[in-house]
Amino acid sequence: MKNKLGKVLFVLAFCPMLFIVSVYFINPFNTGSYDPRLRILGISPYRVASSAMAQSYQSGEIVLASLWEYSAHQPQINDVILYIAPGDMSGVPYMSRIIGRGGDSIQMIEGKLYRNDKMVKE
Repeated sequence: MKNKLGKVLFVLAFCPMLFIVSVYFINPFNTGSYDPRLRILGISPYRVASSAMAQSYQSGEIVLASLWEYSAHQPQINDVILYIAPGDMSGVPYMSRIIGRGGDSIQMIEGKLYRNDKMVKE
């Protein structure tokens, strides 16, 4: 009886760990990050590193990044995204607001943003 209970407890403890490790390597969110929170849960906290988006986010503030939103569709204009610049080996994420999509013409004229020759009202 004692040996059987030990086997049951072992299986109950081992199966969740095996599942979690499997999900980490399967990488269902297809993230380039090795952060287990992103690979397994699809969410991770980040600290805003600069004041580049000071009107919306302050330097030092903590934001929660979620990959769930983009598992169903592509990012949209005005979404705030975190990304790692291609070729950047530091792994530090950048935070930006999407102002255009592929094929859009983007211009800054006298401090005003134009997308496809139309002024964007902010």
